[in-house]
Amino acid sequence: MPVGLQEARTGSAAILDLRTRLSVPPSWPDPLLCFDPAALPPLPEIKDHAIAQQVFLHRSIHMAEGDLSLLSRISKSYEPLEGLGDRILHLEDYTNYLTANRTLSFLSLAYGLPNRIIHTSGPDLALNQKVAADVFEASVGGVYDDAGSEGLKRVA
Repeated sequence: MPVGLQEARTGSAAILDLRTRLSVPPSWPDPLLCFDPAALPPLPEIKDHAIAQQVFLHRSIHMAEGDLSLLSRISKSYEPLEGLGDRILHLEDYTNYLTANRTLSFLSLAYGLPNRIIHTSGPDLALNQKVAADVFEASVGGVYDDAGSEGLKRVA
């Protein structure tokens, strides 16, 4: 298990503290791993501006701009980077704990990623647990897309 992460026990003091510190929506299930948000390392910088922006583009933004092709909207959104990030995260041995949306969504909140999503889907999108997990995976994919295997070293 990665340093600084511990298996979570529902209802434990650590989980309750984490939920309070991150202002987690009550409907979200507890993460499978518990962590101290203050001890997390900073996310690596994505130097390519287009990739850095794509990490936070929800497909709804392109629909508002008149782009009605689903394939086109998806290819311009964070979804391709999310798929890449998901594959990268599944390379590790602790995938069951780390790659569960229940855990990734909490990590995403800790980094403030849901609040950076650019969308036209209404105010509740940033409170969606799956979307929060997806944008975390997109940020991992964006780091890799920006810097290749060197980017992975910055994430690890």
